[in-house]
Amino acid sequence: MHFGLMRGGALGLLLAGLGTAAAQEPASVTADDYARAEKMLSHHTAPLVDHAVQAVRWPDDDHVVWAESDGGAMQFRRLD
Repeated sequence: MHFGLMRGGALGLLLAGLGTAAAQEPASVTADDYARAEKMLSHHTAPLVDHAVQAVRWPDDDHVVWAESDGGAMQFRRLD
């Protein structure tokens, strides 16, 4: 019984110590982190994606028109 209380107390102290250690070390974000993240924004990655659909329009109830990237060029499609 005495051993169980010691083990539980030690576990409690360990968990309390982990909680305070994590709270004391805030995550630091550097300019390099922001630069890396900026490279992943859509205006940098969109040219790498083929068949990305953009600008969908319904000119009337029976037709849909859209622009689609294909091999670096834009193609316009129409579905009746």
